[in-house]
Amino acid sequence: MGKRAKGCSLADFPSLNAAEMQILEAAASGKWAIIGETRPEAPSEAGAVRAEFLRFLALGGDDETPVHEQGLHVQGAWITGTLDLSQAEIAGALTLAKCRFAEAPELVNTQIGGLFSLEGSAVPGLCADRLNCRSDVFLRNGFTSTDAIRLPGATIGGDLACTKGTFENPGDKAIIADGIKVGGSVFMRGGFSARGEIRLLGATIGGGLDCTKGTFENPEGKALSADGIKVGGSVLMNDGFKAQGEIRLSGATISGILVCTKSTFENPDGSAISADRIKVGGNVFMGDGFSARGEVRLLGAKIGGDVSFRGGNFGNSDKSARAINGQGLLVSGAFIFDGVTVAGGAVDLHTAHIAHLVDDLTSWPQDNIVLDGFVYDSFAGNAPTTATERLAWLDKQHPDHSGKAKKPREFRPQPWQQLRKVLRDMGHLEDSRQVAIAFEERKRECGVIGEISAPAAPGDIVACFRQWLQSRTARGFHWLYGCLIGYGYRPARLFWSLVAVWLAGTVLFDIGGHSRVFGPTDPQIFTNAAYDPCNPEKNPRANWTRCQIFPRAYPAFYPPLYALDVLLPVGKLGQQDHWAPLDPKGARTPANKALAWATQIAVWGETLFGWIAGLLLVATVTGLAKRHDE
Repeated sequence: MGKRAKGCSLADFPSLNAAEMQILEAAASGKWAIIGETRPEAPSEAGAVRAEFLRFLALGGDDETPVHEQGLHVQGAWITGTLDLSQAEIAGALTLAKCRFAEAPELVNTQIGGLFSLEGSAVPGLCADRLNCRSDVFLRNGFTSTDAIRLPGATIGGDLACTKGTFENPGDKAIIADGIKVGGSVFMRGGFSARGEIRLLGATIGGGLDCTKGTFENPEGKALSADGIKVGGSVLMNDGFKAQGEIRLSGATISGILVCTKSTFENPDGSAISADRIKVGGNVFMGDGFSARGEVRLLGAKIGGDVSFRGGNFGNSDKSARAINGQGLLVSGAFIFDGVTVAGGAVDLHTAHIAHLVDDLTSWPQDNIVLDGFVYDSFAGNAPTTATERLAWLDKQHPDHSGKAKKPREFRPQPWQQLRKVLRDMGHLEDSRQVAIAFEERKRECGVIGEISAPAAPGDIVACFRQWLQSRTARGFHWLYGCLIGYGYRPARLFWSLVAVWLAGTVLFDIGGHSRVFGPTDPQIFTNAAYDPCNPEKNPRANWTRCQIFPRAYPAFYPPLYALDVLLPVGKLGQQDHWAPLDPKGARTPANKALAWATQIAVWGETLFGWIAGLLLVATVTGLAKRHDE
């Protein structure tokens, strides 16, 4: 037999102590070597075990002292020196439970055929870059580390279990597992505690990432960095989960659900959760006891199910910053936003697109929501759908965006148009019309109607006056358009306006007819002596409108038809062609003169009103009035 390398033969360890002898015997049978029931707190000769000796056994011993195929199992040992298994191949399991290591173990590029467990042990760090373990890795149930646990590029066939483990490296990295591949799940739950950053950048986890009741503390930086992580199951940060520092899930892919209920995320001076471009196959829950101090970022996130903030508590110490940033968020299911408290900061849904909106008005912060570009297909659940309530919702936008600040360049029309469309599509036609009318009124109030894009120089008085007149004229016609026809959404209003004007004209023309202020339009009648009995100028008691000697072909004066004839912009009824108000200058009394003027002005006014009404009617029918719901 050839000579073995140093440390690979039992002869290299001539004087074994009692603990080492116990381990040697147990290794031969695959049984546990119980050096102590608990983890040693101080060095002792009785429990001391040399790391080199453990390495010898972990590698399978030698021909005279082979190790059982079940592997090496030790409990309660004080391990002196550095356990260096780098580049080694371990056929079976390696379990060192409730042990205390004087130096950080090294397992760089190590391959382990079975379980690797440091359950309940205390280490001053662990260096296991590119570790390849075909089974589980246990750093749980009392495991304690006072320096970084390094697992970058590691491959674990089973689970990585850190439940009830303590990982401390304040202000630095507690766990570094960038690019790790775990075939099973990762457990950082139930008493898991980390002081320092947990790094899982680009990790691939076949199962889930369970951080239920875990504590992640790194107040001055990132508590969890899991950018680009791929999780085949769900991510759970719930039921007592606590984080101090930023939780990063940017670019992550989660096939299952993301649950953050009954949890606390604290990073007041920055982002509490950064999940930009995250992809979640199922639902996202950030409610029901969820609390975040700091921005919650979901920019460009794609959610296959629902997003629920129901019962959540959000806030940002910087009131001008965002509490929830959902710019570009895409939700295939419902966006649930009821029972929510936003203590400070904006809710930004710029260019977000969701299928269903479930909300209540009280959850949205006043004057601090961004809805520009926000697209939703319908309201669902108990979400309010009346125009009054939804208009109050739009008024919770930033005053610049809602138009209340009267800054036309900052006004955002899309939220109004979106709300009108959704209400119409849901069959709430009247509410949709009310929103459309309110939208037009808000445009005029904030200065969009009649806006001057390039104001003239203050010294150019003529140009300034021209622009002022142009603006006021546009606003005036817009106001009239709203009054008469409700911007195209109240066509009946135009009809009743016409009826009112017609009735008023009928009454006035009837009074005028009785008061001798109307006469025939044919000048030959005035010069024909045969009609002198009907001429008030020649017979003070005469009245043209009561004349009985006109030819039958000459139509009689009939006030209702005359008012209608004046009002109609096209088509004639024969009244206005044969009758007209007499010249007020010829009136014999001041009262008749005033009545004659009133009648003449009424004719002009009715004619103008008729043309305006006709044009509005044509505009409405042809769609120029934007009557999309009729």
